[in-house]
Amino acid sequence: MDELIQACEKFKDRSYSIDDLYRRLSWVAVPNQFREVLLKAEQDLELIQFTELEDNWYEEGMKVVRNLLEDVGYTSL
Repeated sequence: MDELIQACEKFKDRSYSIDDLYRRLSWVAVPNQFREVLLKAEQDLELIQFTELEDNWYEEGMKVVRNLLEDVGYTSL
């Protein structure tokens, strides 16, 4: 879970682009009970890339990050 949180923090700090976050989430290891949550976040990020203007990617990506972290029980972001 540390890798997941670190990737989300890097996106929040703008160290990661939405592409970087998507790639990181696609290989991060999480317990099985969170696998579906992670897959949904990946799908949401992909949808943002194809349906939103690039200027909106960070704001929309942050919504995905907040939801993802809330769903896995991490609320410090």
